[in-house]
Amino acid sequence: EADDKVDMAELAGGEPDQPAPKHRNLQFNDGTLVIDGDTVEDRQVIVLGTPFSGNAMTPALEQEIRVLTSKIDAEAAEIESLVASMPAIELSLNGLDDELVRKMELAFSFTKDSMPKTETEWEAWAEKVEAQAEEWEAHAEAIADRAEAHAEAWEVRIEPKIAHLEARIEAHADELERKIELAYGDKFERKMAHNHTVLSDLAEQCRDADMEKGEIRILKQSLGDDTDRDVKIVCVKGDKVQLKAKPTIRTVLDSDELDAEDKEAFKRQVLGSSSHSITIETTTSDE
Repeated sequence: EADDKVDMAELAGGEPDQPAPKHRNLQFNDGTLVIDGDTVEDRQVIVLGTPFSGNAMTPALEQEIRVLTSKIDAEAAEIESLVASMPAIELSLNGLDDELVRKMELAFSFTKDSMPKTETEWEAWAEKVEAQAEEWEAHAEAIADRAEAHAEAWEVRIEPKIAHLEARIEAHADELERKIELAYGDKFERKMAHNHTVLSDLAEQCRDADMEKGEIRILKQSLGDDTDRDVKIVCVKGDKVQLKAKPTIRTVLDSDELDAEDKEAFKRQVLGSSSHSITIETTTSDE
């Protein structure tokens, strides 16, 4: 027995378990900042970067998805067409020998003179009808056998074609799943989770900063990805009136920390007529 508690990951030869990253539920709505459901009353925040633009769906991937989907649709339609071409199995008795039909009709067409009178005559009539019924049944079975043979021949001819199309559809679906998984799999999820953490950090920095009323700070943090982009927020102490005040707008637009794209994004959100909101809700557990 170990005297001290040992981390299970260490026992397995790995690194000690790291605490799960702490994700905040964030909402940015036209400057209003809400963290875990609590509105930060004396702060206004404008997100300038695009940490959740999610550019995994590239034009090339969109085209590949369209092509694969079109192939699946076309081959599914071809299967439907093949199934629709299956011959109907005719089980009607229209094909029976006309002479046999006439005999059966006559057998039940009694007149006063032709009706059997004695038990012996009735037995003879019954035997005759039974023989004709057996002949009728043999004709009906022959018709059914021909129809079934025709359907089986169709099935033998069509089944390989349908199986080939189904295999192609499955291959296209597998390829589609593979491409989407590559774009939106673990790597993409890790990137979004990291970006969420970065934005959470900036939001908390703005909330906790010791600022004077009307003070403006540009807060930024690198995403650490291949694009070398930074997430930037404009943090203003005050209400929406303070955010839209001319001194605030002038200070942000004159800032050397922002490029032209950042300033245009700020103007669009603060001076534009449409609303701008970002909501990030994440549920995590220690497991």
